[in-house]
Amino acid sequence: MRLATASLTTLLCLLAAGVLSPQGQSASGGAKRLFATVTRTGQLSLRDVRGKAVTRLRAGSYVVTVRDRSKRQNFHLTGGPAINKRTGITFVGTLAWRLTLADGTYRYLSDRHPTRQRSFTVVS
Repeated sequence: MRLATASLTTLLCLLAAGVLSPQGQSASGGAKRLFATVTRTGQLSLRDVRGKAVTRLRAGSYVVTVRDRSKRQNFHLTGGPAINKRTGITFVGTLAWRLTLADGTYRYLSDRHPTRQRSFTVVS
């Protein structure tokens, strides 16, 4: 319960400060935000600003914040006409990618375990 309260409080503070808009867009630039995670055990996820797993998105500008906590796995995003972004296998840290996602199917995986990929669809 405390975690949920803390998360809600953080979200409300970000909204009040103008960092996020209610639609999950950055107030400064219009790009929607996504959050990619690689856990210490190598689990991958891609979530929207509400914490929901990404399965379908509208085409447009996005800022993907990648939090990679594994020294043995990476986050590799491919798809669309020109997206091929990845963290290094031994990279541990947080970074952000500003991307324009066009119609198509996108996949994310760890290069150490490429058969464990997940995908989402981008539509106009």
